[in-house]
Amino acid sequence: MDNKNFIKILTASLFILLLVLGSSCGKKVIKKPQLLQKISQVQNYTKIEVQPIISEKKETIIFKTKIETFQNQAFLEEDLTTVTLLEDNFGKPYQALQWKKEMSSDYSKTGILTFPYNKEITNIKLSFFDSEEIIFEWQTQETKKRDK
Repeated sequence: MDNKNFIKILTASLFILLLVLGSSCGKKVIKKPQLLQKISQVQNYTKIEVQPIISEKKETIIFKTKIETFQNQAFLEEDLTTVTLLEDNFGKPYQALQWKKEMSSDYSKTGILTFPYNKEITNIKLSFFDSEEIIFEWQTQETKKRDK
C-alpha cells in the first residue's frame, strides 16, 4: 500500500470516527421510570394495593391501584381523584390529575391514579379518604442512594 492510499484510508476512518462521536455527544440521558415497592393495606373491610411508578421525563407519578371490598360498595364507586391526596417531603399537597379505571367488578376495581411530580421530592405519602384515612408512604430510590 502506498502512502497516498494509506492517508486516504486514515482520513476516511477519522472522519467516520468523528461523525460517530459527534452524534452521541449531544444526547440526553433518558432515565427509566422508578418502580417503587408495592404496598397493600386492609382497613374498614377494604383492601387497597398501590405501586408507585415515578416518571421524571413526564414529571408525573402514577399509582397502579387495586381496591377490593365486599362491604364498602360506595368506595368502589368513588372517582379516586376526589378521595386521594399526595403529600411530598416538604408537606406540599397534590391533587390527583387523573383516575383511569382499567377494570371493575361488583367487588373490585383497578386503575391508574396520576399525580404531578418533580425531582426534588424524596418522600411521598398517599392518603385515601374513606370513613377512615388510609395512608401509604415511600422513599424514592434517589433518596435511598443518597442515604447509603
